[in-house]
Amino acid sequence: MPAVLFVCSANQCRSPIAEVLFREHLEQIGIGDEWRVESAGIWAMDGAPAMALARE
Repeated sequence: MPAVLFVCSANQCRSPIAEVLFREHLEQIGIGDEWRVESAGIWAMDGAPAMALARE
């Protein structure tokens, strides 16, 4: 299974948005179930929520 990991500083804005956009793209072209897509942060704190802008 192909995999992609989007990484930013805190995993609160950039990488979660990239993850969602990439997942949506994969779904649109019909291969969403064939990929593992995740996001992470190099300084992320456990349990810290995504920024409100990223959740929209």
